[in-house]
Amino acid sequence: MKFEYAIVALSLSALCGQSLADMFDDESLFFEQVDVMYTNTFDGLETGAVSSLDFSSGDYSYTVSAAGPGGGMLSVRDGEISTTHGMDGILITFTGADVYAVGGNLWSTLEDGETVGGYISLELDDGTFELFSATSRENFRGLSSESAIESIFIDLPDGDELFWASMDSLSIGTLVPAPSALSLLCVAGVGAARRRR
Repeated sequence: MKFEYAIVALSLSALCGQSLADMFDDESLFFEQVDVMYTNTFDGLETGAVSSLDFSSGDYSYTVSAAGPGGGMLSVRDGEISTTHGMDGILITFTGADVYAVGGNLWSTLEDGETVGGYISLELDDGTFELFSATSRENFRGLSSESAIESIFIDLPDGDELFWASMDSLSIGTLVPAPSALSLLCVAGVGAARRRR
């Protein structure tokens, strides 16, 4: 019996140590559950190719760059950010205060900026990954995590060099304080394991 409780306690502690991200495809739900600290519509950016872009507001800051085997740069057009090479994705690295949520409009385009339907992948620095279908510039995707997010990589599936990942209206913030079911489960599991000793 003690062995079974030890296995449960170890499993819970392993699970509680992981960063579990919540994904959002509903923009209004994202804004209900996230305390947004900074929203950037990228309006006013000069059109053209740049190696990276730095943004900040208050304690929050991030750098946007192109990353991948194409070795390209960022492409800025009409307040939207993409890359200059289809084999590259968009890397956002958070450089200021801890970020626990990020969301924005994400879609794929042709080289000339025309919107096309396709799959977009999101990958956090901790390995959390999501693949979703985006059909227009209004496709919103957001995520929140109980662990600080250091970076997010926005890309298309491997080998798809005909389309470019694109983004606009990026929001970052923190979680609205509320105990998650997983946190409560972790506390209860650890407490039960201690009582059994």
